[in-house]
Amino acid sequence: MYEAVIQEDVNLVLTNIMFISFLVLLGMVLADIILALVDPRIRYGKE
Repeated sequence: MYEAVIQEDVNLVLTNIMFISFLVLLGMVLADIILALVDPRIRYGKE
């Protein structure tokens, strides 16, 4: 990533940013799902 910034390779920089953003969003979704499974206070469905 550093090399791409130094060489001003815009396409590679944007691709890296999109990939990192995707990984962050995937991690956030997985964290939400795991929290819903682990925390007994969170319930879905009819009471």
